[in-house]
Amino acid sequence: HLHGNRISGVMPTIAVASDLGESSFISDCGVPTEFDEPLICGSCTMCCNSQSDCNPTEKTRIQRKEFSGYTEFTWVFFISVIGFALVACVISYSYDKFKRRSDPVASSE
Repeated sequence: HLHGNRISGVMPTIAVASDLGESSFISDCGVPTEFDEPLICGSCTMCCNSQSDCNPTEKTRIQRKEFSGYTEFTWVFFISVIGFALVACVISYSYDKFKRRSDPVASSE
């Protein structure tokens, strides 16, 4: 655990092994930070900030689905909803037009 120290800049990649097959590498790479630039740590499993709040660096469910973040996911979601609504409107319009053509009572009105 390398948090609570004054390391700054870029953290070198460190191979950490344990008997359980899982390891943790914690450093002060979180924001807000006491430094001008936050510590850059690509191999850290958890980042802590200057308020002693620590967060895991694992990808969120959205990021695991190949979205770069929540903004991209939101755009894709809303475009999908609009596309679904447009398809539903076209199907409804086509069904209504077909029904009026095949129903002689509705077409004479």
